[in-house]
Amino acid sequence: MAKSIRKFRPSKPHPDFPLFPHATGRWAKKVRGKLHYFGPWDDSDGALNRWLDTKDDLLAGRTPRRNREGLAVKELSNRYLHAKRGRVETGELTEVTWTGYRITCQHILKFFGTSRFVEDLRPEDFEQYRTYLSKTNGLVGIRNQVRNARMVFSYAFKAGLIDRPVIFGPEFTAPTARALRKARTPRMFEASQIRQMLEHADATMRAMVLLGVNAAFGNSDVTRLPLNAINLNAGWITYRGQRRVRGEGCRCGRRQPNHCGRPYQFRQSRPIPILRAWYSGREPVAAGISRALDT
Repeated sequence: MAKSIRKFRPSKPHPDFPLFPHATGRWAKKVRGKLHYFGPWDDSDGALNRWLDTKDDLLAGRTPRRNREGLAVKELSNRYLHAKRGRVETGELTEVTWTGYRITCQHILKFFGTSRFVEDLRPEDFEQYRTYLSKTNGLVGIRNQVRNARMVFSYAFKAGLIDRPVIFGPEFTAPTARALRKARTPRMFEASQIRQMLEHADATMRAMVLLGVNAAFGNSDVTRLPLNAINLNAGWITYRGQRRVRGEGCRCGRRQPNHCGRPYQFRQSRPIPILRAWYSGREPVAAGISRALDT
């Protein structure tokens, strides 16, 4: 009967080598409680390369792909952002919109990893991604991130980068309109609160507050208001805002609101008090209102 000879285990090629010599004569590593083997002892370089190729999948609890050719999430993100950047240069998209796409791609890369293949993504992955988003976003933020993420992954199929569309599953959807309405807090201020804002605001902020209260301007409306929309001689501001279906004008004449002293809501249907703004050159230097909030 032949005697068994115990193999001499080699030492690691270098101290930070991630694998250990297993008794079976192979380099191995335990990941998530399970042993994985990466090749014989005499091929430490090949074992290390195989570990690096499958590292992300194993650490995430996924079965490594046999064919390592595919569209990586990082490549998709770069292509999508590059394509949308062209729309910004032609004026079809704003810089703010493109920045939102970039933030979405950063979230995608942080969660899925840069080397994850788009073809490997399954509905359960998107369910987990939505849960990840809910930890740092409200309902509106979840809606925006889900919408943008679906656009990114849908672009992969539409651009011919993958052979089949990405299946998101039934759970990777934006919050319903009912849920958004329920979570929305009333955007209103008492007249006394508005007076206090105006008292402590500088010229620029004062103009913003008055435009919001008196002309139903939102943040985007204020930042994009062009100088040619303001006619001080005629006393009108004519501007097509973000949420208006057709061009609207607000009179800069002397008019008192019908509901002074009651809560002001940022709604277009509210009465429009007097609004006066002065410009020097192309920069606003002051803004005021003639007793529009008097009770």
